[in-house]
Amino acid sequence: MNEDWRLVPLGEVVKYRKEFIAIDDLETYKRCRVQLHAQGIVLRDSILGAQIKTKKQQVCRTGDFLVAEIDAKVGGFGIVPENLDEAIVSSHYYLFEIDESILSKRFLDYFIRTPTFREQVRAQGSTNYAAIRPQDVLGYTMPLPPLEEQQRIVRRIEELSAKIEEARGLRSLSAVKTEKLLSSTSGHFFDTESTNTQLCKLSDLTIRITKGESPEWQGFSYQETGALFIRSENVLWGSLNLSKRTCIPIEFHQKLNRSQLQVGDVLVNLVGASIGRSCVVPVGINDANVNQAVAVISPDKQRLDSYYLMEACA
Repeated sequence: MNEDWRLVPLGEVVKYRKEFIAIDDLETYKRCRVQLHAQGIVLRDSILGAQIKTKKQQVCRTGDFLVAEIDAKVGGFGIVPENLDEAIVSSHYYLFEIDESILSKRFLDYFIRTPTFREQVRAQGSTNYAAIRPQDVLGYTMPLPPLEEQQRIVRRIEELSAKIEEARGLRSLSAVKTEKLLSSTSGHFFDTESTNTQLCKLSDLTIRITKGESPEWQGFSYQETGALFIRSENVLWGSLNLSKRTCIPIEFHQKLNRSQLQVGDVLVNLVGASIGRSCVVPVGINDANVNQAVAVISPDKQRLDSYYLMEACA
């Protein structure tokens, strides 16, 4: 941090606003959802006032700093975007107006995602008490460069972000082309006419062929901990990508015992644009299951190699 920048409490640059409206049963209202891990604020739903039980709600304004009372310690906060102007939130959220004469809302948006800010929030109050209070928020500190410097920093961050996204797009395009080439090449080796090999039924060479189910059909929800839950987006050509991972309750995993994964199982996508993509379950996967869009094939290891089967499925 530049030594010339002042370190100020948020109370100097934001103002706590506690203002409620009465819900009209005949009006339709947008409701916010604060994503965890400082991932921003999105639309939860649009709902008729008659369906809202608590008739006193707060109104968000574009650019407000919105903080979840319970989830703040796990990154439950963000800046209200334009599309959620006049959206409502309950009393379990705190709204703060930003003084834009001295603080850029974009600068604050980037700062609240930093470890420096998030560590302050996690450390506030008792470790056994998750909720925070408005005065806690007003006491968090941040560096405050001049407004022009804030705007310059924001422009630089956004320039770098654009370059990163461009690089990701090029990498993704390269991966797609590589996958198509591999699929085309491997298909030649499994051409029975050119290799003069005998066809066998897959059921004769495997122990299990099955698929999973959706937890929501059974009354369960996705969560951050529990048994790893594999979806079609995780199954790439020849590899299991867990960068976007989710979990299911152990109870549902145990109930869905027919599709519990084992090392060496071959996973094959059954639907959508990724149909046919396949990979092998690697070492290190413990409790894990799949949804209804992914097939699980357990080869008889005495007769069929997992990676050979994966290539044959491509």
